[in-house]
Amino acid sequence: MEKKQIFHVSGMSCTSCALAVEKVIASIEGVKEVRVDFATRRALVVGENIPFERVKKVVQEIGYGIREDEYSQENLKRRIRQLLISWVGVGILLVTMLWHDNIWAFVVSLVVGFVTVILSGWDVFRAVGSAFRKRVFTMDVLIGVGVGASVITGVFHLLDHRFPDFVMVGVMILAIHLTGTYLKEKTTRRKPQGRQVRLLGGFLPSGQKRRIESGETVSRMLMYGS
Repeated sequence: MEKKQIFHVSGMSCTSCALAVEKVIASIEGVKEVRVDFATRRALVVGENIPFERVKKVVQEIGYGIREDEYSQENLKRRIRQLLISWVGVGILLVTMLWHDNIWAFVVSLVVGFVTVILSGWDVFRAVGSAFRKRVFTMDVLIGVGVGASVITGVFHLLDHRFPDFVMVGVMILAIHLTGTYLKEKTTRRKPQGRQVRLLGGFLPSGQKRRIESGETVSRMLMYGS
């Protein structure tokens, strides 16, 4: 018997990410239909005998998160930690720029850059590695490659000062990207308020109004406009 399931997908930064998630979920045996909406971060999966753990595994393999509990705070807290680490790294790098002619100040900035990128950008780089293996390219891939290349320029600059140094640029790009991702996830995580639900209910057939309290009708309206 076919069953419809709605999940919340985190970590997507563009419509290409949504298409990548659709692709891997569609590859699961038993899936009849899958639609992922980037704007609402929701995935509709239709099929027979599809365990959530199986869906979770394939989605996480390409660097994204997925959960059944739409309002869980676990992923949001992780984003906050990554965000704080990235901006602390930016702050330290700005301070080291005061001694830009000092070799030891540059070494410190290089170490801070690498540590910041690894700790705060691990999800991004995991998505890059998975995307290359799956041959799926998204905005996260472009950002990850750009940040990685920028930080590596610091090594070349250390060996030859004539080579330009873009460590600061890379860390700042990552911090801005994480900030945008956090704000989008925080916004899309909000539950519909009672007044909004009542307004939506006014446009629904009587049969669907009775189901609006579960959130299923609201989710489908947001995803598919019906």
